[in-house]
Amino acid sequence: MLLRPACHALTGLLLVYTCALSAQVNVDSLKHVLARTHRPLERLEVLRQLSKAYDLDVAATYALATIHYADSLLEQGSANDSTVGSQRGNGLWNYGVQLIRRGSSDQARSWYEQAIVQWEAVNDMEGVVFGNSQLAAYAVAEGRPLEALSTLRKNLAFHQERGDKAGMARDRFQIGSCLHSIGEQATALDHYLQALDDAQRNGVPELVPAILGSIGMLYGEQGQQDTAIAYYERAVQASSRSPYRGAHVSPTCNIAGFLLSRGEPTRALRIVQKALEELGSGEFHDERTVLHRQLGIIYRELGDLESAVKEGERSIQYNANVSSKGLAWVELGHTWLRRDQPAKALACARAVRTLHATSSAPIVDRRECAKLFYEAFNRIGPTDSILFHYRHQQALSDSVDSHEIRMKMQSVALKQQELADSLSAAEQRHQDQLLHERELSSEQGRKRAFMLTGMAVLLVALGLWSRLRFTRRAKRAIEKEKDRSEGLLRNILPEDVAEELKAKGEADARLIDDVTILFTDFKGFTAISEQLTARELVDELNECFKAFDHIITARGIEKIKTIGDAYMCAGGLAGAKGSSPLQVVLAALEMQDYMVKRKAERALHGLPGFDMRLGIHTGPVVAGIVGVKKFQYDIWGDTVNIASRMESSGEIGQVNISEATYALVNNTLGLRFTPRGKVQAKGKGELEMYFVSRA
Repeated sequence: MLLRPACHALTGLLLVYTCALSAQVNVDSLKHVLARTHRPLERLEVLRQLSKAYDLDVAATYALATIHYADSLLEQGSANDSTVGSQRGNGLWNYGVQLIRRGSSDQARSWYEQAIVQWEAVNDMEGVVFGNSQLAAYAVAEGRPLEALSTLRKNLAFHQERGDKAGMARDRFQIGSCLHSIGEQATALDHYLQALDDAQRNGVPELVPAILGSIGMLYGEQGQQDTAIAYYERAVQASSRSPYRGAHVSPTCNIAGFLLSRGEPTRALRIVQKALEELGSGEFHDERTVLHRQLGIIYRELGDLESAVKEGERSIQYNANVSSKGLAWVELGHTWLRRDQPAKALACARAVRTLHATSSAPIVDRRECAKLFYEAFNRIGPTDSILFHYRHQQALSDSVDSHEIRMKMQSVALKQQELADSLSAAEQRHQDQLLHERELSSEQGRKRAFMLTGMAVLLVALGLWSRLRFTRRAKRAIEKEKDRSEGLLRNILPEDVAEELKAKGEADARLIDDVTILFTDFKGFTAISEQLTARELVDELNECFKAFDHIITARGIEKIKTIGDAYMCAGGLAGAKGSSPLQVVLAALEMQDYMVKRKAERALHGLPGFDMRLGIHTGPVVAGIVGVKKFQYDIWGDTVNIASRMESSGEIGQVNISEATYALVNNTLGLRFTPRGKVQAKGKGELEMYFVSRA
């Protein structure tokens, strides 16, 4: 069973900063600090920290205390009204969080809205943006994704204006989650990948596991289990760098769910037990309950029903989150059914119903409760109860299906809205053009009045102009030659090296850690050259290499040199700004496609064409300028030698990559990798190699 997020990935992300980290609040230590400090702002901050405690009663008490203490300071006319007002908003927000944890999401929304109003009153725009993100989650949960997208895009514009890279990463992740919820999987994946890149580059480690987990969920929904598991495993690894110690729990349980569906319960058991050990001691009750619930499911699949019951009871014992507690009761009920004790399963179903009566449970949770009722009564009767709960279960299933249909309709509505926005923008441009033309017409009358004066000024200007013409011509000639020289320099050297050469008169050699080198070579070049004149041979080489130049330039890859019929280029020479290994691999596929097409076209005219081998490897190189006369930019190192071996060990029409490059691109959607095993390479021994092609 896969771990189902409460309100898709969006809600989970928004609670990371308030609820998940709350388990690490040391209540006793903060109470001691509170008793010792008498400075108003310090006391207010300590109260706010206490309002993030895991214990619901403690957190709620101190959230209210934060609000009341802030009110008293504002009544006294505090010199720091804006700071106090922001903290009051935090108190309102944290009280809403506790209501969410109790299952009272409708009440929580009111407190969130009050917090946003408070932040707006003191111009705390960061608080407003954060609060609007939570309200966007409500809009998604209530079937209003277009409203959520509008809010989230405003948040993104706010963070872009401020240059807040971390905020932009969170916004893009949330937009991706919103699109994911309405079935826009391809667009959602684009946003996820961009958010992942932003989060990794700009130091937002707590976001990385959540993004990787959402990508894994997306691939899982598409039936690509291997890719989904790979992303979940990356999420588990990334969780070690997250400040939230329980970040590994959700992806671990999802991996276990896939393994169960594959019939590998023993392996699933090992990874969940390991995750429980890594969680360690502490107050991570919500995370612990999820792991114990998953263990109960695994033991049930293994046939160890006694252990399954124990784990299910532990899950209920640890749990404080209402929605998750309901799921724990349901799973325990199914275990009792497996043990042929329907009366105990019925008791579990009634416990869930009582829980749902005090909270706003999702439709899917209520459907699972109805299903448990039906299966229990189906064992013990009476018939009326069986029929009633069967119909209730079917009605809730229809509601879930209707919700999914509404989400698909929202996807269509989103496209219509984007089209309408585009048409509206076009209409606005048309109106602006008409206004401009009217203003231009009114200007023409005024221009006539100044025409005679202008003529006099023109006569004087002509005299001055004749004196300036020679100077301007000379200046233009000098600038033209300068532009020509600089253009030639940029064509020979990478831009940063050219700038260094202009500034210093020389360019230092540099060690660059991760450079992806591509080599090509034409098979049977000598034999084909005997069938062509020298001019025809050079023209054909020129056509091929010009095509290669266009392909790599479009992807930000640097051409290094050509040696006879061999072509060499490299990505990543500009560091973080340079092209990635993936861009080099995609360029290589385009090159092979071009050569196949070129050979077919020449064959139609009875002309010979080239077949090509191509190899790629990633690693460190030394880059610099060779010589002082007819100088050339070049790269050196063992990485160059291995890349050359990838080409010579490849096959016609294939893109042959090394193990190092494969490790950097193997999770890319749309690519297929064929392992070749260890292949003997001249001077290098046996090397792992892979063919890459489009899926």
